[in-house]
Amino acid sequence: MKKLGVIVLMLLAVGALAYSYRAYKIKAETDLAARRAELEERESEARRRIEATTEAKRLATLQAEQASADAKRKVAEMRAEEEANAQRKLAAEAELAQLNRELEDIRRQKEATIAFAQKTAEQRRAELAGIEAAHKETLAKLQTVETEKALLLSREAAHAAALRQQIELEKQAEERASRMRASPTR
Repeated sequence: MKKLGVIVLMLLAVGALAYSYRAYKIKAETDLAARRAELEERESEARRRIEATTEAKRLATLQAEQASADAKRKVAEMRAEEEANAQRKLAAEAELAQLNRELEDIRRQKEATIAFAQKTAEQRRAELAGIEAAHKETLAKLQTVETEKALLLSREAAHAAALRQQIELEKQAEERASRMRASPTR
C-alpha cells in the first residue's frame, strides 16, 4: 500500500503537475494572446496613426498645392488686372492728350473767331458810322433840296402871282384900250 500510496501520490503529483503545466500553458497562451492582441492593437493604432499622418500630410500637400495654384492664379489675375489698368491708364493719358490738343485747337479757334468777330464788329461800326454820316449828309442835302424846292415853289408861286397880276393888268389895260378905241373920240 505504501507503494500504492506513493504511486497515487505520484500520480496525483504528475496530475497536479500536468494540470499546473496546462494551467500555466493556458495562462501563458492567454497572456501571449493578450500581448499579441495588445501588440496588434498597438500596431494597428500605429498603422492608423501612420495612415492618418500620411493622409494628413497628403491633404496638407494637396492643400498647399491648391493654395499655391490659387496664389499663382491670383498673382496671374493681379498681373493681368495690373496690365489692363496700365493699358487703361495709357489709353486715358492718350485720350487726355488728344482732348488737350482738341481743347487747345478750340481755344485757338475761339480766339480767332473772337478776333474775327471784333474785327467784323469794328468794320460794321465803321460801315454804320459811314452809313450814318452818308444818311446825315443825304438828309442835309434833302433838307437843302426841300428848302430850295420850297423856295423855288414860293418863287414860282410868287412868279405865278406876279404873272397873274401882270396878266390881270394887261387885261385891264387891254380892256381900257379897247374901251378907248370903242369910245368916240373925245
